Amino acid sequence: MDILELARKAGMQVLLDAQIGQQSYHSVSGSLTALQRFADAVCAAKTEQAAAPNNGTAATPKASAVTADSTEAAPPQPVR
Repeated sequence: MDILELARKAGMQVLLDAQIGQQSYHSVSGSLTALQRFADAVCAAKTEQAAAPNNGTAATPKASAVTADSTEAAPPQPVR
């Protein structure tokens, strides 16, 4: 997620203040309406980002959780 691009698309002004080596420093300003659009865009991007990687990996954690639960549910065996 390119947060500066999201700010620009929301109508905020993004200024490059300085660049020292590879590090760059920006200022972002805009109206409260633009800030709300930016916040909505960030939430939407995070939701999309969270949904994408889970398509093929959701089954593995559930299977191990079921195994762990069934193991914990068994009573302890007496020691003889």
